[in-house]
Parts: sequence; structure tokens; C-alpha cells
Amino acid sequence: VSMPKSELTARCANTVDYSKIQKLLQEAQVKVLVGFPSGRMHVATTHRTKKGKRHTASIQSERETAVLARDLHFGTAHIPARPFLYDGITKSKKEIVKVMKTEMEKTVKGEKTNWKKIASFTVGKIQEFVRSDFYKKHVANSNETIVRKGSDTPLIDGGDLMGDLSFIVEKK
Repeated sequence: VSMPKSELTARCANTVDYSKIQKLLQEAQVKVLVGFPSGRMHVATTHRTKKGKRHTASIQSERETAVLARDLHFGTAHIPARPFLYDGITKSKKEIVKVMKTEMEKTVKGEKTNWKKIASFTVGKIQEFVRSDFYKKHVANSNETIVRKGSDTPLIDGGDLMGDLSFIVEKK
């Protein structure tokens, strides 16, 4: 059996602008960190019951936001793991990559990449994910927690934790 010969021809319509490639590589020397800065304190939300009594929903009344986020993300002896940072990014990966691609294309065109836009978009997608019903369906609050905080929504108490979620853009 003889195979027909085929030929592949490629032509480049534009010349390569090496300065744009170099700029892209320099711009890409950036770290985008999304999470909870240490040092910020989280005060547990206080709720009112129908009888007028006040109580806090959190197991610990006050602690560092980063520690609370870690405990909620990885779980503890009393709290099931809800890896909301990982899950939030994973569930929104296509959208985040699309924003990254759009911003990186700016650099190729000689414009500046807006790293803060990428980071801010990622923070928003994580917050949106946490506010969705994903954990209600997959890792629901215990009945005790629902009674204590008056809500069946995991990870959301007063909204302070998601309000503290932020980003840092670092040049390498």
C-alpha cells in the first residue's frame, strides 16, 4: 500500500515583534495571590432569636480571619471541610482563564495587563460560589448549627468573611 505524499506550507503574514514578546514575559513576572491577609480580626456575628435573646453563631467569638478561613476551608473536629477557595476557582476556571487571556492579549498589543482586574474577578467568582447553594447541597450545616445561627447556609454568617477575601499582586 502506498501512501500519497502530502506537503504542509505555512506562511507568516506579519513579522514578529520581539519587543512585544519580551514585554509580555516581563509583565508575566507577577504573582496574583487571592485569600485572607493575616492580622485582620473576625468578630462573630450576633443574632437575635424570636424571644429576643442574643447569641453568636460562631464556635469561637473572635479570631484572625485567616485562621477562620483555614478552619472552614480544611475543616476541624467540629466543622466539615469546605474547600471554598479551591472549589470557587475550579468551578470558575474557564471564566477566569478567559479574563486572563483577554488581559494578556493587551500586553501583546503593547498595552498594559491589568493584573488587579484578573485578581478582583477571581475574588468575585469565589464570593459568588460561596453564596451559591453548592455547600447546602453537598456539605450541609448540621441541625445544631442551623439552630444556633438561624440559617442553613454554610460559610455565610454575617458576610464578614467573604468581605475580607482580597488579593495582592506582587511583582516577582
